[in-house]
Amino acid sequence: MQLGEKIYYHRVKKGITQSELCRGICSISYLSKIENNKIEASSEVIELLFSRLGIEGDSSQLSSSELRRLLNEWYAVMKERDSRKASDLWNELSSLVEKADDPLILCLFNLYSSRYYMLQKDLVKAKECLKEAENMEKLFSEELNYYYHSFHGLLKYLEGHLEDALEEYKKAERCSGIANIIEPEFVYQLSIVNSRLGKNLQSILSAQTALTEFDKNANYERSVDCHILIGICYIRIGDYDNAEHHLTNALNAIRILPDSTILKSRIYHNLALLHSKKKHHMKALEFLFNSLELDNKLYLHRVYLIAKQYYELENLSQAQYWINKGIEEEGKPSTFLYKLKILDSSLKKDQGKEEYVLLLKEALNFFKLKKDRMNMHMCYEKLGDYYAGKFSYKDASEAYAMANKIQIEMR
Repeated sequence: MQLGEKIYYHRVKKGITQSELCRGICSISYLSKIENNKIEASSEVIELLFSRLGIEGDSSQLSSSELRRLLNEWYAVMKERDSRKASDLWNELSSLVEKADDPLILCLFNLYSSRYYMLQKDLVKAKECLKEAENMEKLFSEELNYYYHSFHGLLKYLEGHLEDALEEYKKAERCSGIANIIEPEFVYQLSIVNSRLGKNLQSILSAQTALTEFDKNANYERSVDCHILIGICYIRIGDYDNAEHHLTNALNAIRILPDSTILKSRIYHNLALLHSKKKHHMKALEFLFNSLELDNKLYLHRVYLIAKQYYELENLSQAQYWINKGIEEEGKPSTFLYKLKILDSSLKKDQGKEEYVLLLKEALNFFKLKKDRMNMHMCYEKLGDYYAGKFSYKDASEAYAMANKIQIEMR
């Protein structure tokens, strides 16, 4: 820690301008040199500046290295997603950091606090912590830049701004290379964002990198997460053998985990998705009901997939039952509510009606706002089919062209 950084940190934190701080003590240019550690000011000037800022020369009860160790322990708990323990450590660390005078420790605490609030699902406070840290960007090392962009990317992801999240993650990735930071949790999250944006090959590469690191660290629960994500991406690109390989690996790996019920339910769901794509609809239903038995929450994506299997098996009464069940459960617009409504129209053979095209356009606008390329692609293809059926070949051609454009973007 250097005195200039300490003065700069506390001045900016308190919202004091250089002119206000140095009035009657020194010139603005002299203060600027102090803050940038370009000059060694007299002890008298430093004391006057400290006094005006309301800080002391040495108020930390713990050394910076000891505080850093405690902060890193807290961050490790957050990466393990242990919300309760993270909360206990936050209460303990808050009082210790209040007494710290090292600006870099204070910046790191603000950055880690943003991650803590995201774990607690308080995105407003997370954003406030990031903003406070951002005011000290001038002091950031490449390591702090990495944490800033990594946590900012996670915040954007949680807010649903996937492309903004990816941009922040790319910046974090560059910083991690310079600072020689290897965090499989970050690489996995990068994979998640690429997957959500339909960038399946990039997602697979990142997830495989994260998987290697998690395996090295014997973090088998997170390894299972990677196998599931890789399996999903392989399903999307039609590589069903590799998809089954990774999902089976996930199923085998959870045997050594103490509480794997929810994970097993997720794996069964994705095995159902795999068999649905392979047109093994009875097998898909078997996995879906096994998943439902382990976790009986009626998630809309699960309800949709069950309805879809019955539709493909031409068991229209059961398909209609599950469609109605899903639509009744979900009140507000959502991805799978629109997919259920589109499936409902197909079941009722409404694809040639004006109401059907209005539904597709409404769904398309929703997916555009979410930047959900995969479902945008689905809507454009269905719009193309609708217009082709109406012999409106110009509109059909435009819709198919948009579908192809999105398909290329997702590669």
